[in-house]
Amino acid sequence: PKFSRPNVYRRDAYTCAYCNRTYAGDRLTFDHVIPASRGGATSWENVTTACRTCNERKANRTPAEAGLTLSTPPSVPNNLPLVDPGSMPDPRWANYL
Repeated sequence: PKFSRPNVYRRDAYTCAYCNRTYAGDRLTFDHVIPASRGGATSWENVTTACRTCNERKANRTPAEAGLTLSTPPSVPNNLPLVDPGSMPDPRWANYL
């Protein structure tokens, strides 16, 4: 699947990887487990969903340095619904997605 912020949120079920609470998409952030400024890649394996509070607490540190624990390590999804058929302009495509 294409790597994107909405797809990361979908993969993680809109749940913060640190506090394990579910939030609306506008209350979430995209967090690099190993910070990008420290060589962490922007990839499925290094990016997770975090709420704003946990992301601010983590800041430019690893989860261990910030005293946080990942509920689930990030990984490449193998079954991810990328498109919501109800949001498509032409519903005839729904059977093909």
